[in-house]
Amino acid sequence: MNKKILIAVIAILAITIVGIIALNTLLTNDDTSPSKGTMAIQSDVPSTNVAILGPEETLKTGITGNNGEITFTDLPDGSYQVIANKEGYSNHYVLSTSINHGGRTTLPIYMNTVPEQDTLHLSTNPLALIIKQGNSKTVTATATSLNSFIGEVSMNCTVLPSGVTAAFNPESSSITADGKISSTLTLTVGSTVTKGIYQVYINMDYGSGEISGYGLLLQVT
Repeated sequence: MNKKILIAVIAILAITIVGIIALNTLLTNDDTSPSKGTMAIQSDVPSTNVAILGPEETLKTGITGNNGEITFTDLPDGSYQVIANKEGYSNHYVLSTSINHGGRTTLPIYMNTVPEQDTLHLSTNPLALIIKQGNSKTVTATATSLNSFIGEVSMNCTVLPSGVTAAFNPESSSITADGKISSTLTLTVGSTVTKGIYQVYINMDYGSGEISGYGLLLQVT
């Protein structure tokens, strides 16, 4: 083969190989670098406890600062659910918010004070749980006496996803005026429960009435 032709062929092959490597590198970077964004949650009152669940299947929690804001970073694109609480306020849910194209989502939440006529206030710790199919976890549910209420209080879950069971220990306790009682809630997720995020409602029965409300968020993985 003519020497000049051989050199030309080698040069063409080298350029082709470099181009293929560069193209593969570009495609690889696009595939392995999903968009990551930011969610800024703004509460109308400071020191609000916040928890979020989303596509990453990782629980993220925090407390809003003096400016009433908390920022979560490095979040993948997708749909999220948010729960917030604070002593003296009813739990607040945001059932759907999203991050798109690695952008920033600003989410205002408005905390409502507990109604003056209520006799009890419910809180849970933690605010959200992640449980794998076929497993169980516990959360502490606390009832606080309002308006000097005294009496026997029992707890149960009024709304649960199919295949999830709940057990309280103890199921009932006597509460003193302006006091608190706590019960350990065990949530057991069956092996066939559909993966996703669910709202768990807790009912407090105090004999002459009952109060039912948002308890916590549950993500089944």
